[in-house]
Amino acid sequence: MKVIVTCGPSYEPIDQVRRLTNFSTGELGVHLSNQLARAGFEVFCLKGSGATHPGPGDRCHLSLFDTNDDLLELLEQTSAAHEIAAVFHVAALCDYKVKRVEDDQGRSCNSPKIASRSGALTIHSVKSPAMEFKFPRCHMEVCWLENLSRTISARSASESASKRVVNDYLVGS
Repeated sequence: MKVIVTCGPSYEPIDQVRRLTNFSTGELGVHLSNQLARAGFEVFCLKGSGATHPGPGDRCHLSLFDTNDDLLELLEQTSAAHEIAAVFHVAALCDYKVKRVEDDQGRSCNSPKIASRSGALTIHSVKSPAMEFKFPRCHMEVCWLENLSRTISARSASESASKRVVNDYLVGS
């Protein structure tokens, strides 16, 4: 049974040097990936390149992404090449995209690296579109609740989730 786990942060560029991002170590998704792999699942871990937690282990297929669009492309490629039974969305996706950047005089800043001598900057953003991708043969898609990581440690949460998946799969077969 093949599953996808997304983890870590995405970012959206301000210029080629600066970015908007969420802080995420990727730890919860890495632990979940490793637990699922130990339980016998073939795991595709799609991890934000800014994640600081090492892993996942050798039993998992690892692909890195930078932006929300990069993650969407990886989801499309992976699901086209494999019959994915379950998806666990644990990644901390960027909620906004940069529309334009202006200096303190209201002039547009379009250079690859906005000079720090530009003074104060105003960043105009737009809400990132929701990650909408349909998995054609997926039996289960789980979007991790933000509050879960505050109340349960990453390790016990991933062990609990993988046990539920294994039990659901065994009971359902």
